[in-house]
Amino acid sequence: LPLLTKLAPHERSFYYFACAESHCELQEYEKALPLYNEMATICYDNEKADAYYNIGFIYMFRQQWTDALDNFQSALVYYTQFRPDQKSRIAQIKNMINGCAQEIERKWKEEEHSIDIQPFIVIFVIAWRNDNYKQ
Repeated sequence: LPLLTKLAPHERSFYYFACAESHCELQEYEKALPLYNEMATICYDNEKADAYYNIGFIYMFRQQWTDALDNFQSALVYYTQFRPDQKSRIAQIKNMINGCAQEIERKWKEEEHSIDIQPFIVIFVIAWRNDNYKQ
C-alpha cells in the first residue's frame, strides 16, 4: 500500500477499503482496523458510514464496547444523513448500539462502577436503555 500515496485521496480510500475487507474476511482484524481508519479520514462523507460500521464490528469482536459504541454511533449518523434509504442497515446499527449499551451497563454494574469509562457514556447508556433514542 505504500505506492498508493501517489493516488488521489478518494482513489486511495477505495484501496484501503478493499484491503481492509480482505483482512476481515480472513479474520485478521488487527490488520483491517488501521486500513478502515485510514479510509475514514480520506473518503467522501457518504462512504464514511461503511468504515465506521466495520470499525464498530472490529471493536465489538474485541469486546471493546465503548469504542464499538462510538463507531456504531458515527455510522448511524452518516447512514442517517447520507444514506437514509438503507433502513435495514440503520435498524441493524441501532440494535448494535443497544447491544453495546447493554454490555457497557453490565460491565459497569459487575465491576461496581469501577471501570474507567467517561460519565457521558454512562448517561448515554442509561438514556438508550430508557428508549430515548430507539425511534
